[in-house]
Amino acid sequence: MARLLALEARAHASQGDAGRSTALLSQATHNLDVTTTHDLSPWVSRFDEGSLANDAARCFLALGRLRAAQRQAERILTLRPPTRGRSRAFGQLVLANILIAQRRPDEACAVVDEVLAALSSLSSYLVSAQLTETGKRLTPFVDSHIVASCLERLREVAWTREPFHQWLATEEPTS
Repeated sequence: MARLLALEARAHASQGDAGRSTALLSQATHNLDVTTTHDLSPWVSRFDEGSLANDAARCFLALGRLRAAQRQAERILTLRPPTRGRSRAFGQLVLANILIAQRRPDEACAVVDEVLAALSSLSSYLVSAQLTETGKRLTPFVDSHIVASCLERLREVAWTREPFHQWLATEEPTS
């Protein structure tokens, strides 16, 4: 239930409805502690405080509430140890996007570099897509030497992963 409420909160945030979005995040928080009487499917990942912090950070970023978004992004990184590479990368990328929105692109690049350093052992289409999106958000700051170097590293990573991701995006489902 908490996952569904958080997804609905993100939808309302994308429409600029701060009141409904924050109310749904509050409901999701209360539903985190509800225990289920049946086993979860092995196909469904666990939705926990870190997952909710990720959704909350995205909501607050979409709503322009950058301090609240940053607090949630930092919470993700506190809750997700380096052994949880993919989850941690999502938190780092939302933090990078918050820093870009705060007009702190050099700091955002430092966070992106952390993701790129960890990416060698991770092959996630979603992380790569979010890296590409973060790169687009950094583009207006290309006059900065730090940003220009970061964008070059992002291009190199995208180039090396492009064949795999093109295949993944175009693969026909089998019946």
